[in-house]
Amino acid sequence: MAYPTDVTQPRLGVEAFEENDAASQLSQAAFLLLLGQELKRAREGGPSREAEEAVDPDRRLFRIPRIEFEGRRYSFLDESTRKLVDEMLLRAKQTRPERDPLHDLSRNLAFDLQRAPLERHAASLLLLCAMRFDPVVRVASAAAAFEIAANALPLIAILAESTLDEDPLVRDLSATALSRIYPEHPALRRLAPPSMRGSDRPDTRTSLLVHGTFATNAAWWQPGGDFHTYLLQQVLPDLYAGSDRFDWSGGYSDAARLIAASDLQSWLANHNEKNPLLMGHSHGANVISLATQLGVGTREAVLLSCPVHWPKYAPDFSVAPNVVSIRVHMDLVILADLGGQKFIDPRIRENVLPVWFSHPATHDPAIWQKYNVPAML
Repeated sequence: MAYPTDVTQPRLGVEAFEENDAASQLSQAAFLLLLGQELKRAREGGPSREAEEAVDPDRRLFRIPRIEFEGRRYSFLDESTRKLVDEMLLRAKQTRPERDPLHDLSRNLAFDLQRAPLERHAASLLLLCAMRFDPVVRVASAAAAFEIAANALPLIAILAESTLDEDPLVRDLSATALSRIYPEHPALRRLAPPSMRGSDRPDTRTSLLVHGTFATNAAWWQPGGDFHTYLLQQVLPDLYAGSDRFDWSGGYSDAARLIAASDLQSWLANHNEKNPLLMGHSHGANVISLATQLGVGTREAVLLSCPVHWPKYAPDFSVAPNVVSIRVHMDLVILADLGGQKFIDPRIRENVLPVWFSHPATHDPAIWQKYNVPAML
């Protein structure tokens, strides 16, 4: 299934489980990821929900119940739970054979959780959704269930397998969650291979596009890719288009981003770039912010779908006085990253598109054209 990048009227809260079209599945995934964060808060403490909702009011719209802490961990996808689910599926199939029984059961469990917000009810919902056939729901559930799982291996297997999914959102979501849970997993090394760039050095340009985590060899940001071509032809005629364009490892760690920032500083110096426009997607945007802390000046820093980890990745406004953020509502990959959805510093111009859930949406040329994103720069 290819998930839409232009959902503008999502189902919110448990109502997301009423239907099971692609847009509803994205809403279900957001609900499950937010539920995982609520379980984490109940166990470990952290920022209050009120503080988070004040910064990001979209969270309030999902009406995640406050979960009563029970102090247990629950078995996922072991023999006994599989047998229980198989029996439930058999009964559901006999009564409503035309429906997807896994979806129907998860809908019932979601409403049960809303009526009685107990930890064990949350575990039941996450268990069932981890067995769903719908990729984004399965991945979101596996990521959220880690907070209360007694046996993490089945969940890790779901995330690792989903890094091969054909849909870029599912890939990014599973890779981000897996990186946070098990950063040494071999599946992640496959996503950040050595770059394939050449060595020719064409004329200097003055705008640069920086990719995000696990996107080193993705096509969209490279010369000839759809987003690079759109920017070069219609938005930024000075966008760097040489085969020696800047790239970085795409690794999911603070160290990888710090090294990338230093490499970006060196690349700009070697190319005699002065005061360029720098545009980065996801954690590529945070690489740009870190580079400004090294003294890299930019006439404009454009942060696309940037996970907010403030002040760790705050830009140095003395060399980057013009910073603009462009994002969507309730970005699923940022939820899995446990990053903030919005900046609150008034020196960053925050633009939230009328689109929900899709991390790749901000490098989709169709989205840029439909919502006149160039006017936001």
